[in-house]
Amino acid sequence: MFSTRTEWNLSPNRLTSLLRRLRSRGETVLDLTESNPTLCGLTPPAEFVELAATLPYDPDPKGIISARQAISDYYGEQRAGVDPESILLTGSTSEAYSFLFRLLCNPADHVLVPRPSYPLVDILAALNDVEVDKYDLNYDGEWHIDSASLEKAVNSRTRAIVLVHPSNPAGSFVKQEERKFLTRIAGRLGIPLIIDEVFHSYTVDPWRDAPGTFAGTSNIPQVVLNGLSKLAGLPQFKLAWMSISGPDLWCSAALDRLEMIADTFLSVPTASQAALPGILSNIRSFSNPIQSRIKDNYSFLRSVPMGNCAVLRCEGGWNAILRVPTTRTDEEWSLALLEENNVLVHPGYLFDMTNGSYLVLSLLPSSTVFASAVQHIARFFTVNPR
Repeated sequence: MFSTRTEWNLSPNRLTSLLRRLRSRGETVLDLTESNPTLCGLTPPAEFVELAATLPYDPDPKGIISARQAISDYYGEQRAGVDPESILLTGSTSEAYSFLFRLLCNPADHVLVPRPSYPLVDILAALNDVEVDKYDLNYDGEWHIDSASLEKAVNSRTRAIVLVHPSNPAGSFVKQEERKFLTRIAGRLGIPLIIDEVFHSYTVDPWRDAPGTFAGTSNIPQVVLNGLSKLAGLPQFKLAWMSISGPDLWCSAALDRLEMIADTFLSVPTASQAALPGILSNIRSFSNPIQSRIKDNYSFLRSVPMGNCAVLRCEGGWNAILRVPTTRTDEEWSLALLEENNVLVHPGYLFDMTNGSYLVLSLLPSSTVFASAVQHIARFFTVNPR
């Protein structure tokens, strides 16, 4: 009756079941999994929320030119030259991934995706009949791309390499030497890089100056993704974009085909496109409160003694990772924290984390909620060191 691509196990896991029971009893849960800034008291300036709904509907498959010019100007402020004609708007970065998988892959072709990583790309790939191979990020005080695992993962059906800059949840930026390696590999294989930069503007604790955007001139095919959901904390605006660069012939062919795909859906709200120039020209009024929140919460997390647990260094993004004892699985630790302390965290396995037990904490909650939850976590691991 239904396609095999939707044969997921939709039964709630143990953590979700426990959370539902606690909430059904009316208990307060300190939620350190929240990733929606609008639910964490981080609201946008009112004038952008109350945008008039009387705009004419005159769709452009690539996005209206004023919006694409605003994105070009935004990159120009980062010293990255991006032609407005090389930009295509989508309703979300999820939609952008889907467009790109349709553009680049036939059924059963492969893309490379980092591990650990947010599981969204895996689901989108499956929905587009694309296979996912993983390359590893390794931690030695900071996260690095494991070049050997990436080269090993490449096969004859590999059609793209996905980067997340900075990665999620690891929070690592792609370093300059890694960028050179990736460019060399992609050039040799004749495949594009897809660089997800939705968290790029948020630095937390980088070892050095955070590497710049991939957007702009490139000798190899590449596509940079970003959008208002993270950049401005406006997921409700449903506006993202991709910036295409590389050899002229490849860019021209890619943009023509993407425009046809986009014209089929026309999913980007006109009001959001009309608001985009004003948002991007005042982007710090949106992003600064988020930046302050995540830095303050991360600093507090690092200041609290965690016993035999360790906070892994986070260079950027909205999450922090806590390495916990391997005497229990990360799911078991998450269940115990929720059951005994009403603290909700993500178990690391949800992000395909291996070689240990890890908990992933959102840095977005209010400082009051975050501090209370972290103190509960610290006391819990003092009482339960194993």
